[in-house]
Amino acid sequence: MTTQTPRINQVRIVGTLDTQTISRRDAASLPGVIPAAGRGERPRATVTRRFNAVQGSEQRAVLQVASPFGTPFQITLHLEASVAGCALLESSPPGTILAATGELEWVQITDPRYAVDIDDRGRRSSELIVRAHTVELAGDDDQPGYDVWLEGSVLTTPRILRHPDRPVLIAATTVRVTIEHTRPGSRARITEPANVAVAIPVDHPDAPNLLRPGNQVIIEGMLERYLVPLRGVEIERAVAALDAGWQQEQAGLSAQAQRDAARRYARQRRRLQETTRTRVVAGYVELVSGTPASLDEAQELRAESQRRRREDRRGRRERPTERNEAPEEQAPTNDSIDAADPSAV
Repeated sequence: MTTQTPRINQVRIVGTLDTQTISRRDAASLPGVIPAAGRGERPRATVTRRFNAVQGSEQRAVLQVASPFGTPFQITLHLEASVAGCALLESSPPGTILAATGELEWVQITDPRYAVDIDDRGRRSSELIVRAHTVELAGDDDQPGYDVWLEGSVLTTPRILRHPDRPVLIAATTVRVTIEHTRPGSRARITEPANVAVAIPVDHPDAPNLLRPGNQVIIEGMLERYLVPLRGVEIERAVAALDAGWQQEQAGLSAQAQRDAARRYARQRRRLQETTRTRVVAGYVELVSGTPASLDEAQELRAESQRRRREDRRGRRERPTERNEAPEEQAPTNDSIDAADPSAV
């Protein structure tokens, strides 16, 4: 058992500052803009600014980071203008090696690309973002990569699958972390959950500590981004609408214009059918409370959980409505499952 004070939700990133595409309208107001190099290209910048529905603003920067298995990926930092070192992002050229600290934040988002009519706002889902608290130049002792410290409870039964980039069998689950917000001089304590997707190689000696729902654990690991397919009614509707528009767009195009449009259509279709997700690859799991589970036990627990879920769905479909007024409940979609379990897709 470790004697260190656990860090409930902390991250430290050492990576290379990268650029991101921006609109020509934003190019007039953002610092450090790199003009478009050719026809059809868009300008790029190291820092962008976004406004939310209540006109709050945040800045975003992207870093190139190495995953624990060596595959590089791009991660977005979300930060306010008051964050220590924020000005450093605006003055640093692409390629600068930076170190950032912060926490993982679980947010609900609406993707307007899946809105197929005027009353539809888009697809609801959840994702993990990185909320940066400090940014500074990396020191000589900083090793490039992404380190994560978590403490929470195992929320879901694990799925056993192969890693998409390496011949490694992993157990994927979700850990719920409770984040507390306080302010100096106030007795107010505001808490919120963060559901963090976590994976661990099945042959890791600490893996049994992560395989039983309800276990309270301390995790040290590294972050990675990975590609996953999307399924569900909303995805099918959006793809069908895109296909219909493509059939109409082809008419009257020259051969070259049709080839360009076909590449754009294929890219848009692929973006609707897949997305990138963020998860922690655990390299150390300490059991605070609970009981380890073997791989066979974990698979039995998952099979039982899936059986109960099917029975619940069947019961909702077969339950008679009261005086024919209550609408029939639908089985949970992939989106509703994903809202609670980031590892489910």
